[in-house]
Amino acid sequence: MTTSTIQNQTNWFTKFIISFLGLFGFGNSLLTFIPLIPDTVEKAVIPIVVAAVFSVFLIASIVFSLYWHKKEKNKTIDSETYKTWLIALLRYWIAFQMTSFAFSKFFEVQFGISYIHKDTPLSMLSGNELTWSYFGYSYVLSFIIGIIQLGGGILLLFRRTILLGTAILFPLMFNILLINFFYLNGPGAYITAVLTNLGLCYLLFLYKDEILTFFLTFKNESPGISNTGLKTVGKIMSIATAALFVTYFSFFHVNAPKNLHGKWNVTAMTRNGKNLDSFAWIKDTTAWKNIYFEERNQLLLCPNPYAYIDSVSIFMKYNYDDEKKSMNVIAFERGTPDTIPVDFKQNKDHISWKMVLYKDTIQMELKKVKI
Repeated sequence: MTTSTIQNQTNWFTKFIISFLGLFGFGNSLLTFIPLIPDTVEKAVIPIVVAAVFSVFLIASIVFSLYWHKKEKNKTIDSETYKTWLIALLRYWIAFQMTSFAFSKFFEVQFGISYIHKDTPLSMLSGNELTWSYFGYSYVLSFIIGIIQLGGGILLLFRRTILLGTAILFPLMFNILLINFFYLNGPGAYITAVLTNLGLCYLLFLYKDEILTFFLTFKNESPGISNTGLKTVGKIMSIATAALFVTYFSFFHVNAPKNLHGKWNVTAMTRNGKNLDSFAWIKDTTAWKNIYFEERNQLLLCPNPYAYIDSVSIFMKYNYDDEKKSMNVIAFERGTPDTIPVDFKQNKDHISWKMVLYKDTIQMELKKVKI
């Protein structure tokens, strides 16, 4: 092999990182074809395939980076050629992933409508199902995300537009990484998101000097306000006013009292001294089974024990005095707001409730639902 001058020697770990991203990224792209595995063996095969791909390409990355590092020390290889090929492999892999994600959205393979999710109560959906339902709600939104992924992926295929493609894709893919992490999506999606973001970070790192030079030397030549004092006041007010207003509004107009906020089951209910049986809600929409204390002093009384149904529920507002432990509710069912005092007694997760609503004396026992 012809000996070449090594201009930019690097440590082994740096070589391992680019080897891992390039080689394992290529191996990860093979997982895209997992859906082609027959359903009868999919559950049994997928963990084995994922583990095999990870192990094989991790070992390959370690072995190759050690071989590369030794050859570089002996000055028997053109190290930059290895690096160039691995970066190209990384770019092509990310472009392949972005294109796959894009067309999956265009043809509703990803975020397609799930009628099962539509008929499942929100509290019973997993993080993955919530994500799928949210993005699947609007095809246009999904299509726009796909266009960004496709455009960014294409830009990565050309050396002149690598930085532009990376700058477009990184904010989007970092957001997707956070969604995968906090919404507990599948391990395959999470691993792909982590690798993609690491790859994009590496591509950005290649241009660190140009990026730092741009931001550190950039000068805004557009006209500005000459009054320094006015500018200072404006900057402070822009932040302080927003923070103070939202803080005040959240404490006094939005957040419900912690001892009330949440969902309460009606464990027993009487109307005018008559007990209502547990199935009265089927025919009587005022035989409430759940009561919701929501933000902004909203109180909602629902007869359905299994799901909140807005059309048969009663909406009220409430005023609660924490010092006096007293409450009034405001009913709107008959047009004119009607303020009703409530005989209210709370013992931790239990409430005894008594009020007169439109000439009916109502007594309820409530138990807080822990969610």
